[in-house]
Amino acid sequence: MSYAILSEKAKLKVPELLRGFADSYYASILTAHVGIARARELMFTARELTAAEAVDMGLVSRISAHDNLKANARKIAMDILNTAPKGKATVQAHGECELQRG
Repeated sequence: MSYAILSEKAKLKVPELLRGFADSYYASILTAHVGIARARELMFTARELTAAEAVDMGLVSRISAHDNLKANARKIAMDILNTAPKGKATVQAHGECELQRG
C-alpha cells in the first residue's frame, strides 16, 4: 500500500531528461497520477515542485512540519495498521485497477 507524507521543506523534480534519458515507465505512472499535461511539463522542464504543489497534484497525501515528520509518519503507519487487512487489500486492488484503466 502506498502512502506519502512530505516535509514542508521537501522539493521534488523529474530530472531524467536533464541527464539525457527518459524513463517511459515513470512517465506512464506520473501521467496516471497528474494527467498528461502536467506530466509533460514536469518531465520536459524538470521544474522543481514544492511540497504544497505535490499535494495539490495528488502526488502525496500530506505535508508535515519538518521537525514532526518522523512522528507524523509513525502515527499514519499505526493508523494504517489498525485498519482491517482485507479491507486494505480491496482498496489497494481497486486503486491499482483504476490506475491501469487510466
